[in-house]
Amino acid sequence: MPMTADDLYFFRAAADGSMSSSGVQDGVENNLFLDLSPSDSYNPSGGGSARLYVAAMTPSQELFDRPYLGIRSVPQNPAVEVILKGANISAAPPSETIILNGSLSGTVFTTDSQTRSAYDVPVVVPVGSVVEYVSTYGKYRRRYVVSGYTGENPSLWNPLPSVPVPPGSNAGSLTLITRLEGFAAAVTTTAGVAAGATSVPVTPPRLRAQAMSLSSPLYVPTLFRYDRVAIQHPTDDAVWETRLLTDVLPHTGTLVFDSPLANTYPAGAVISSIVAPLQRPGTAATRLLALVETVPYTLQTWARNWSPPPAGTLSPAAKYTGLIPLVNDGAVTEEWALVFRNSTTFEVVGQRLGTVAVGNIENDFSPLNPATNQPYFTMLASGWSQGWLTGYAVRFRTSGASAYVDALRYASPDLVAGDEDTDNARFFVAGEVDG
Repeated sequence: MPMTADDLYFFRAAADGSMSSSGVQDGVENNLFLDLSPSDSYNPSGGGSARLYVAAMTPSQELFDRPYLGIRSVPQNPAVEVILKGANISAAPPSETIILNGSLSGTVFTTDSQTRSAYDVPVVVPVGSVVEYVSTYGKYRRRYVVSGYTGENPSLWNPLPSVPVPPGSNAGSLTLITRLEGFAAAVTTTAGVAAGATSVPVTPPRLRAQAMSLSSPLYVPTLFRYDRVAIQHPTDDAVWETRLLTDVLPHTGTLVFDSPLANTYPAGAVISSIVAPLQRPGTAATRLLALVETVPYTLQTWARNWSPPPAGTLSPAAKYTGLIPLVNDGAVTEEWALVFRNSTTFEVVGQRLGTVAVGNIENDFSPLNPATNQPYFTMLASGWSQGWLTGYAVRFRTSGASAYVDALRYASPDLVAGDEDTDNARFFVAGEVDG
C-alpha cells in the first residue's frame, strides 16, 4: 500500500536534540511554543526556537523521497514572525561585499561553517551616500541611496531605493540583509490571482530593524530571488504548487515567478520558501527511509568508545553477515553495539539510548522501540558465525526515516498584551512516494 499523508508525523525533540516520541498534533494550542508575552519582544532570541522532526511512520521500509518543508499559514499578529531553518543548500560559501560611494567597504556577512547562516554586519554611512551591494551569486546587484530615518528596515526587500539612518544624525549603522541559504519564510497575497498569472502582489515583511541583534544570528523573514517557493490556497490544502521566484519588485510589492500559475488563488494565499530538513547536523535529508548505514563489524575488545571504526581490534573470524531488516516506524538514528556476555548472549547498547535489550545468536532478535512497539532492527539467527567470546562487540549504525528543521519565532517591539493568541503558525511537509 503506497505511503499517504496519514503516514507522516511531526515530533518534538528530546532534551538531547534527538527525536522524541511526543507528537505535535495539528490545531492544538501551544503544541510547539508557549504563548508570547510583550517581554519576548525585547529578548534577542525573540520568542524562542524549537526543533521539529518529520517522520515517515510506515510498518515497512518505504521511501519518502526528497522531503521539503515550508510554512502553511503565518501568524495573525503582524508583530510576530515564524520561520524554518533547514539544510544548507549551497555548495560553497558566498562572498558578499558593500561598496560605499564607489569604494569597497567590507564584507556584508560572515558564514557559519556548518549551516552558513548569515550574521548582520553594520556599516557606518552618511546621509546621501550611494551604497551598492555585490554578491558572488552572480544574479544581481543592489543599489541604495541613504535617506532619512523611517523606522522600518527596508533591506528586507531586494532591491530598495533608500536606506534609513537614525534621526538627528548624519551617520548611521546600516545593516544590509542578504540572501539566506536553508531558511523558509512566508508572505501572503494581497489580492486574488488567476491561473496563468506569472506574478502576485504580496504583503511586505513585518519585522522591524530594532528586533534584530548584532549578538545573535540574523534570521530574516522574507523571500529572495531564486528561491523555490510554494504557493498555497489559504483554506484548501489540496490546491498548491511550487515555482521558482525570479524577481522581487519592492515598489509594487510583487513577486515574479518563472512560469504561469496552474491554479487560481484568492487574497490571503500563502507563499513560502521551502527547505530540506536535516538528518544530522550538516547533512540534508534527500530521503526519509530507515537504513543500515554501516556494514556490521566485530571488535575483539570494546571499551564503550563510540569513535568511528575500527576503534578497537577487529575480529578475523566472528562475524555477523546476515541482513538487518528495518521498518520505518521502528528504526531510529543511532550507533549500536551488540556486546557479548558469553559465546551466545549479547546485550544491545545504543550510544544515545543506552542498554535496551538482551538477545542471543540462536534466535532471530528484534529489540522493540517502546515509542512505537516496533523493532529498532532485526538480527537474523542465520547471519551469525561461531567463535564468539565474552567482550566481543558488533558495531553498526542505523538511520531512522526522520529528519528535522528548527522552527524560530521572533517578535518585534510592536507586540502588546492581549496578542498572545494570535501568534499561531502552521507548517507543511511534502515529498515524493512510489505509486
